[in-house]
Amino acid sequence: MEKESIKKSKNIAKLNQRKYLISSIAIIFFSGLIFSLYNSTLLNQTSELLDEENNTILIYHTPTCNCCNGYIEYLKQNGYDVNSILVSDPEIIKIKSKNNIPYSLWSCHTFIYKRYVFEGHLPLESIEDFLENPTGMGLALPGMPPGSPGMGGVKTQPFNVLVIKDNLQYDVFGSY
Repeated sequence: MEKESIKKSKNIAKLNQRKYLISSIAIIFFSGLIFSLYNSTLLNQTSELLDEENNTILIYHTPTCNCCNGYIEYLKQNGYDVNSILVSDPEIIKIKSKNNIPYSLWSCHTFIYKRYVFEGHLPLESIEDFLENPTGMGLALPGMPPGSPGMGGVKTQPFNVLVIKDNLQYDVFGSY
């Protein structure tokens, strides 16, 4: 009787291991499927905006950042079409990395416009100047400087806007 009980317990343990293994595989599979679908959607949206003729700004930001909403309003008030995409913190990090934005230049949002990448609360004048004669992959205004477009506070000095070079280097583009 005791041997049968032990044998039955072992069989139940094996069955539970199989169920756990099958459940784990299913979770991994469906997580990967969802991740792939999400990434292909982001890629399709980004690909459409790599066309120089497209006038829509695709901006990635997290839902918890209120200054990003202020920047989006700034863009809209100045006549730009904006497609806002809410992403998680890990996703925004991936977007910045994928677009070769050096870590030291990161801000709270990243956007794609006219096939270039832009980082932070950039004054529109800097973007327009850059687009007249592009000298790199895009522009960045690191951090969240007070008084910059979309940010609260008072501007106390000109903003040094940086140009992002193809080799992950950057240089001063201009002061605005």
